[in-house]
Amino acid sequence: METVPFVFSLAVVDALHVEVSSFGIWSMDRNSPHRNLIRLSSPIWSQAALSLYEDVNGDKMRYRVMNNVTIYRGKERGMCFCEIEECNRPFRTKLSLKDVKSTRFLRSSSVSFTDTQLHGDKFEQISLEDAFIKLVIPFASGLLEFDIQKDKIFFLDVLSKLQEHELVLTRVSLGSLSIEMYDKVEKEMNKFVTFQIKQGCLRDLGVPYLRDFSLSIPKEELSAIFYQPQFESTNFEATFPTKAFEAFAERWSKWPTSLYRPNLSFEDDLNHKDLQRMGFKEITRWKKLRRLLKAVGLGSHISSYRSYKIISQKYRLYVTFSSVTRLGYIHAPYP
Repeated sequence: METVPFVFSLAVVDALHVEVSSFGIWSMDRNSPHRNLIRLSSPIWSQAALSLYEDVNGDKMRYRVMNNVTIYRGKERGMCFCEIEECNRPFRTKLSLKDVKSTRFLRSSSVSFTDTQLHGDKFEQISLEDAFIKLVIPFASGLLEFDIQKDKIFFLDVLSKLQEHELVLTRVSLGSLSIEMYDKVEKEMNKFVTFQIKQGCLRDLGVPYLRDFSLSIPKEELSAIFYQPQFESTNFEATFPTKAFEAFAERWSKWPTSLYRPNLSFEDDLNHKDLQRMGFKEITRWKKLRRLLKAVGLGSHISSYRSYKIISQKYRLYVTFSSVTRLGYIHAPYP
């Protein structure tokens, strides 16, 4: 391990889920992964974390940082245009492919595919394959986002390339995906999402905030993500298995972090005693009055939602769900 190149370990540090732009005293005070790396005995990680911390806070970045790569559909099938932005605080600088080739960039950024209208004529058209080799594979460690509204062929070509290269991602956003477009690329999209879940590296999976939208992936395959310790947040509707929830609560008690997971449903076997055994304390308002109303047969007049919490040194983990519908969410806000 001591022979690992410094630039590699620095790239790993930067690829963690705290963005470079927010990597300062504020994040260091919140038990961030960068601070945890600094505590490690191996200089591979501690020196890289310290170096990045000093560079960012001193405005002396030794390695350039890619901010965002946007890939537009091209004039012909199999071609595309690329817009590249460098994170050059406090401004964002437009780059060319020649700039990317001739400069040392940290391997972290976000990549977005879109079929929106491209404005201007300063963009070089390249093949989609070249875009993957030169931009997507090196710089998609931060986020991969789909913003393709109409062009089914372009969407399918992108998904095909992702499958071909077996690109493993940490964050995927489907927030701009319409129901109509999902119906057209459903099979390929499900294959892509299932592959990412199976790799065990996905930290965040975002889907559209649409009432009628749902991923047609088998329940057991979709809920498998909740068993993975690296997974942080999602907004898709899925059942949180009780065993996975118990493992999550135990893990969070030891390594608490801030998180928010809406649109969850809990299994029917999760009850008050189970939550107490996991360390949760009920904080439902008017608990005694609720019990009294339920005892005299007026339970239908009160809310079925119950709230619980676990307190760590810096965070409070809240769990709220309905004892009738089993719908709810978990939330651990910043202190």
